[in-house]
Amino acid sequence: MRKNLVKKGLVLGIIILFVGASVVPCIGGTIENMGSKEYAKPKSTLNRGTIYVDDDADPSWYDATHVKTIKEGINNATEKDTVSVYNGTYYENVVIDKEGLILKSAGEDMFGNDSEGSIIDGQEIENYVIDIDSNNITINHFTIQNSSIKSDVPGIRISGTGGHNIINNFFTDNSRGIYCTDSSDLIIDNNIIFNTRNRGIYCRNSNKITISNNIIDDTGNDTIYCTNSDIITIENNILSNTGHHGVNIFNNCIDIKILNNIVSNYIFGIVIEKEVTAEVYNNTVMFGKNGILLQTSSAIVTYNQIYNNELSGIWLFDIQFPTHIVKIKRNIISDNKFNIAAKNSIIEKKNCRENNIINETEYAVIGYETSNLYLQHNYWGNKDNYWDLPDFKNYWQARFPYLPGLIILFPWSDHEWDCDPN
Repeated sequence: MRKNLVKKGLVLGIIILFVGASVVPCIGGTIENMGSKEYAKPKSTLNRGTIYVDDDADPSWYDATHVKTIKEGINNATEKDTVSVYNGTYYENVVIDKEGLILKSAGEDMFGNDSEGSIIDGQEIENYVIDIDSNNITINHFTIQNSSIKSDVPGIRISGTGGHNIINNFFTDNSRGIYCTDSSDLIIDNNIIFNTRNRGIYCRNSNKITISNNIIDDTGNDTIYCTNSDIITIENNILSNTGHHGVNIFNNCIDIKILNNIVSNYIFGIVIEKEVTAEVYNNTVMFGKNGILLQTSSAIVTYNQIYNNELSGIWLFDIQFPTHIVKIKRNIISDNKFNIAAKNSIIEKKNCRENNIINETEYAVIGYETSNLYLQHNYWGNKDNYWDLPDFKNYWQARFPYLPGLIILFPWSDHEWDCDPN
């Protein structure tokens, strides 16, 4: 990786040489040659626009707009300036307190995926790697690593602010990846969050957040956790290898959308728990303990693939109609020990239908305590294959054991449903 970064640095230097030679004369600036690096320098420090940061430039390069540390760059910037950071490892804990500031890797425009060239290392001291303390901040194309070893200290902390873009970054070896509280209007897009001791992304008392196109892998707790937050979209993420849950939406969250994610290796893949309203659409939830948990909440669950879980595909717990309305339609629920498990829950007529519920390893449906389930117009497999078997009663009992409540399976669909949302 280091060799690759060196090559990229050489290419960047050549590009800056030719671009700078053609552009700078037009703006009336000068070019100063500092060994292998060349930089365009403006005439004046007024209305600076961009502050450049390099940790190993020639000493004569430094001035008010060319500095050695990211902290200096932010201190010298004004609102809406850009702090552009050249490749290197910066051992800092950074506070961003200038509204509208853009903090970006200098190589991002040239290469588009050079997220590891500019590294901010928190050195595992008792602080955040980056603390956002103003509005409308962009952080783009960094490696952000080594926050405090305390379990609740993130790589990036956002508190009481909004309008941020956290994009194209690589997080590693942090206690948490990103933590936002009492904040709004956030975009967390196209990041990689890896090897996190606690949660990957944690949102608390916040609203209007989009978490999209991220890869979150190897977390000690949930990959994404939201509580007391509204209008959250979690879309097109790859979430894997968590010590707890993939997506965990807990306690008084309204208008939650969980769309088009791939979730694997978890205790529960997706959790909707305690007075939450959510839409769960077109996710693949596979190879964990339990697929989707719906508990004391309302949810629309459609066009998901939920398979190869050690225990349940969908687990319904304390779903009490009409307080909680759950609709389950056009899902493929297969190859789980229990494709559907229910405890103290009520699913009303027409609210669980047109699903393919097949190939369970033990029970198609199992219930605990009092569960009244109308599971009509679903496909449970081709009943013609065993309807007249001598051991049909035992076969039926093996798939649909006695429920302490009411289970209605008929009408039973005689064909598989099209569960492709496209």
